[in-house]
Amino acid sequence: MGFSKNSSLALFCILGLALILSSHAQDSRQDYVNAHNAARAQVGVGPVTWDDRVASYAQNYTNQRKGDCNLVHSRGPYGENLAWSSAGLSGTDAVKLWVNEKADYDYNSNTCAAGKVCGHYTQVVWRKSVRIGCAKTGTPVQSRWLANANGGELEALGYKEGYRVDVDVPDSTWAKAASFHDILIFNTGHWWWAPAKFDPVKSPMLFFEKDKPVIPPVQPNVGLDMVLKHMIQYVEKTARPGSIKLFRTQSPRHFEGGDWDQGGSCQRLQPLLPEQVKELFSVQNNGTNVEARLVNQHLYKALKGSDFQILDVTHMSEFRADAHPSTAGGKKHDDCMHWCLPGITDT
Repeated sequence: MGFSKNSSLALFCILGLALILSSHAQDSRQDYVNAHNAARAQVGVGPVTWDDRVASYAQNYTNQRKGDCNLVHSRGPYGENLAWSSAGLSGTDAVKLWVNEKADYDYNSNTCAAGKVCGHYTQVVWRKSVRIGCAKTGTPVQSRWLANANGGELEALGYKEGYRVDVDVPDSTWAKAASFHDILIFNTGHWWWAPAKFDPVKSPMLFFEKDKPVIPPVQPNVGLDMVLKHMIQYVEKTARPGSIKLFRTQSPRHFEGGDWDQGGSCQRLQPLLPEQVKELFSVQNNGTNVEARLVNQHLYKALKGSDFQILDVTHMSEFRADAHPSTAGGKKHDDCMHWCLPGITDT
């Protein structure tokens, strides 16, 4: 592939995704290079530089690990460091994890303390390394609930399995975010009304509070209100002073003639007119975006009186029935939910 054997690949994988922007992310190429060079300078080793080709190799491999985020080496032509986190992890954070192994490394004997790992640190300061690259990816997490042999309140009510939702426990992918980010953008909604995924009989949402099931079980709309209540309280309690807190509303789908699994399509070549928007998305007519409208109603109600601002993208994007991949989305059905780039999402 034309890469120098003196190149060093650094790759790390993040488990979990959160819509977070931060002025302190330290995810730039130069931040990552500087963190390496600071550690190398401490032991008298020359600096490294960023290499786009090495970074491309890293990105290709980390994309392959997106489904599991397992720390499995690629066995490629480069030295590799991998790191994993259930919360936000910047490039410099990953380097710090590796460099912290220095405390257990003995230079004189070139050995690591018993039971410790030092290979990541030695990779960072490897003398022959001259070029580095970095990539990351994320994997969303779902928590399944299964009845156990000891029974339980839910099993006694006839539930054998479902999706556990802890209404008062922030997900680890963003639990610490509020305390060190200046701008927070949250969104929710699409899956709260998705019977194909959360079948009310076969695989319902089962809500837990204080680690105990909510009995009797509640419907998703009630569970959503409970989640929003606890989430807002948690963020306002842990957020940095002066931070900007935004909650993004739902973007619409534009299936016409049926839903995604009913032959629905989106073949329009021009934005909708106001009267067409009203007709297509009418809740009274059971339009294709009923769930988005319902979720937005819950959001506005829950956020009233809070420090959150509403980032309303729903109405402005309702007009753009022409901005979806449609038949070019690479799926067996028309993709009338995701958006083309560049386009409305850039706006």
